[in-house]
Amino acid sequence: METIQDDTPIEETDFVVFDTETTGTSPLDSLLELGAVKMRGFKVVDTFRTLIRPTTPISSRAFSVHGISEEMVRHAPRAATALQEFGEFCQDSVLVAHNAPFDLKIVSVHLQRLEKPLLENPVLDTKRVSRKHFPHDGNPTLDNLCRVWGSPFEGRHRALEDARHTAFVMSRMAYKMGIDPGTPIRNLLDLWGPPLFMRKFSLYHALLSTSPSILEKVERLKAAIEHGRPVSYTYLKGGEQKCVMKEVMPK
Repeated sequence: METIQDDTPIEETDFVVFDTETTGTSPLDSLLELGAVKMRGFKVVDTFRTLIRPTTPISSRAFSVHGISEEMVRHAPRAATALQEFGEFCQDSVLVAHNAPFDLKIVSVHLQRLEKPLLENPVLDTKRVSRKHFPHDGNPTLDNLCRVWGSPFEGRHRALEDARHTAFVMSRMAYKMGIDPGTPIRNLLDLWGPPLFMRKFSLYHALLSTSPSILEKVERLKAAIEHGRPVSYTYLKGGEQKCVMKEVMPK
């Protein structure tokens, strides 16, 4: 990905603005949906969306946010297929997300569980850009920034819809800062960086930093038993710091 660290203008650089929806709020939860818009010169040229069949039940809290039900994903592709298609969609683009560390943890953990290579694309975080360059906008939630910048798009808390909102906010912030399609990509990365990289969000660190409550674990098991679905669990193997995932059918 070093080729983007040069004087290539933004109008010749692909940006993929993406978002995820999951079964819960932990990096160890399952992907439910991936959505993205591809931009060139701050104009949308392509879109990507896929539902994903999860390996863990959808929590009631997550459902209340995105409204994705078990029935909606019953026949959806598994994460391995969805992530391969997403990687092909991204190619050598610069990735963008709002509150990017969360989405990077989710995607990184899934790829590591599947023993697939991590994406090497640099990632920009519009939440961090807002905090750094537009502190007067207030709370840098996507809801608030959609209101402040006047996003024309409908819908929230679905992957493609949120990616569209984020792409709009990104383009408006760039315009406000005097960044245009002819600006070299290195200037944007200097202003909005340093970029994040997926390799910084390992499964090992996700395991150490995530500890669902006992009640939450019980609720997940109850939901799995009710729907006749397996549950996956991940653990560190011995002193090797190797992450291992297994599936079991709870009773």
